[in-house]
Amino acid sequence: MCAKIVAVVGNSGVGKTWLIEQLIKKLTLKKIKLAVFKHTHHKNFVIDKPGKDTYRYHTVGADNLSLFSDDKYVLIRWINKPLSLHRIVNAYFSDVDIVLVEGLKESSFNKILIVKKISEVHRVIKSIKNTLCIVVTSNSVSYRNLKVHSKPVFQIKDIKNITNFLVSKLKL
Repeated sequence: MCAKIVAVVGNSGVGKTWLIEQLIKKLTLKKIKLAVFKHTHHKNFVIDKPGKDTYRYHTVGADNLSLFSDDKYVLIRWINKPLSLHRIVNAYFSDVDIVLVEGLKESSFNKILIVKKISEVHRVIKSIKNTLCIVVTSNSVSYRNLKVHSKPVFQIKDIKNITNFLVSKLKL
């Protein structure tokens, strides 16, 4: 199985995390298996703390670590060159139907573009490739049947229709 990857993109504070949380709830109710990735531009981000065992193992040379229990695990791999998201998904998440990614605006993945106001779309849409739909956060106006640049527009609280659109469009 090859998971569909959808990046949720928009400026900071526009509601990407909230939208992903809501999509997780709706998609899992539909029994759709998913994974979520958060992209960061920060190099050398820290997920283990100085002084802890996993941190100590890395400082003496371990580039591959795992912390696991009976109900979950985490893998930590230090890499010399960037890995593609496709490669990570295929290696570790081949059993999911959809991967939601917060970020990766410049990627070639399908995208949900979130803007605060509908008037912002014209300014940013040309730089966002492979936009599936547009989500607007600023008001409760219904955008039913509205298309901008041939893309459907949804109000951010319209989670049911956003979810149904994704399921249909991506054939989940």
